[in-house]
Amino acid sequence: VVPMSKPSAASKLGDERYEKGEYEGAAEAYGEAIALVASSKKKRASLLANRAACELMLAHSSDDHDVALEAYDRAIRDCDESLRAADQNAKALLRRAAARLATGDVDACRRDLGAVEKHHQKKEDVQRVSKACDLFDSALGALRTASWPTISLPAENKDKDKATDSPTTTTKKKKKKDGATRAALRA
Repeated sequence: VVPMSKPSAASKLGDERYEKGEYEGAAEAYGEAIALVASSKKKRASLLANRAACELMLAHSSDDHDVALEAYDRAIRDCDESLRAADQNAKALLRRAAARLATGDVDACRRDLGAVEKHHQKKEDVQRVSKACDLFDSALGALRTASWPTISLPAENKDKDKATDSPTTTTKKKKKKDGATRAALRA
């Protein structure tokens, strides 16, 4: 990043890079603008929310699960800080909700959506993220109640009777145990 002396120049560079899809460079530029703006809580909150948007885009485009999770965590931290500076920043609430949903924290996502719905007029944004929460909940419920096949591996035990069990016999023996496993997942 080219050092800037004014937050507005760094912010503008961040906006330009974001529009070009250069999310890492945009995040750096917003970071520099954040460092330069100390007196205006509202401007700082806006810049943090913008950097969070970059982190979300970096996470969405990453093929590496760990890298994506780190980007979602950075987005959540930026949104948290943005909300400390301006507690009802709708963009920060929506972006944090999206990051929380992506990391599996559906309840926290719904709390953020409730705050947006309570204090802001852009209901379509809330409905879009809320629908994603519902889909995530449905998928999670389906996973919890799914009937998972038991895979039988060759026995390494020296006991020949156990080693000669057919996959069907082994599956029947494990059926009761698998039922307990599924029940634990539902809890």
